[in-house]
Amino acid sequence: MTVTEMRSPTRGLAVVLALALGLDTLASAADLMETGDLGQAPAAGRDAVIRQLGVGNQALIDQRGTALRAQVAQSGAAQEARILQDGTELSAVILQGGYGNVARIEQVGSGNQADILQLGVQGNARIEQHGSGLSSRIVQYGSNQNTVVRQYR
Repeated sequence: MTVTEMRSPTRGLAVVLALALGLDTLASAADLMETGDLGQAPAAGRDAVIRQLGVGNQALIDQRGTALRAQVAQSGAAQEARILQDGTELSAVILQGGYGNVARIEQVGSGNQADILQLGVQGNARIEQHGSGLSSRIVQYGSNQNTVVRQYR
């Protein structure tokens, strides 16, 4: 299993130093990409997890293979999460709490499942799936939410 956990610096010496250097103290980014090595079969049976706390975080998981699982969990404001998957028997989950968050899952293949859960205000959720045997679910609690689900065969 691949696990990446990031927290935005919100106080202390790290903030002072970042401001002095002209850096955005409230944003972090995490990217995970999984495929097989060159010349080998794609990855199979792996988990990729990103957890982020703070403001303005970005997360991207890109997976290709069979029986892969991806999860992004974010808490805060102005978060962006994206999961891209290509293969069969894939599972993608995005969990977000806060306001102004954006979640997107794109899957290509068969037997794939996508779930987005957003708690808060002004959430934007989108699932796009290409293939057969697809399952998707978006659950949003709060106000001023936007949802799009597209499935293609």
